[in-house]
Amino acid sequence: MTVPLRCPVRGCGHALHHAGTSQACAIGHAFDVARSGYVNLLQPQDRKSKTPGDTAAAVAARRRIVERGIEGNIVGEIAAFAAQVTPATAGFLLDAGCGEGSVTMALTVATGLEAVGVDIATAAVDRAARRYPGAAWIVANADREMPFPDGTFAMVASVVARRNPAEFARVLGPDGVCLVVVPGEDDLAELREALLGAAAGRDRGTAVEAEFAVGYELIGRRTIRDRVRLDREALDDVLASTYRGARGAQRDRAAALTSMEVTLCREALAVRRRSG
Repeated sequence: MTVPLRCPVRGCGHALHHAGTSQACAIGHAFDVARSGYVNLLQPQDRKSKTPGDTAAAVAARRRIVERGIEGNIVGEIAAFAAQVTPATAGFLLDAGCGEGSVTMALTVATGLEAVGVDIATAAVDRAARRYPGAAWIVANADREMPFPDGTFAMVASVVARRNPAEFARVLGPDGVCLVVVPGEDDLAELREALLGAAAGRDRGTAVEAEFAVGYELIGRRTIRDRVRLDREALDDVLASTYRGARGAQRDRAAALTSMEVTLCREALAVRRRSG
């Protein structure tokens, strides 16, 4: 299967088709397919800078976390939860905010759906395409209107990424499922306490339930938790890729850390699109 794409040029929306090394629509808008295999459909009006999204350094740090297996148990449990809520019909899985692609592939293996990853960061999508050539990788802004026809996907996943319930509903098929994963209240609590002096967290899961109350029904929720020890290099990568608090005076505190046992926690929610 090949995921259907539509032209992202404002006012167009025609179907895109392979044309040599490009994706092109009937009107003549064309988008080159990169040598690594992804296609960049991000339009100027859909970005706020020339290089939006995660930096190449943050993407590399994220990849090192994957290679160290730091979140292996967490990702495995998320994938198992996804498998339980996957619709019975075959189809595509969209990972909106796919990053370097490892979670996308874990989800597609667990669900049996065809993988499609979208991210606004070219560095992330390029790395995903090089590492996992069997999936479809697209640079686009999942916060805006995405370059897919209505009803394309059996499942849309947002794993510690931004969410757009209305747009997710548009691209989901009838009874399609949206998987949303957010940090739990005690995620990295020990690290936050060491840097900020407090570990207070937020109940993001309940906020997600409220966010998806219109047009969806909740079909499952799970708290996933693990404990891992991070050495100095791993702490640096976690700070670079997932935690934005190490600024100013907090940098000195971070530099003093040599190793630490931390809690990893995710709230995973599954909501089904209501038909009609």
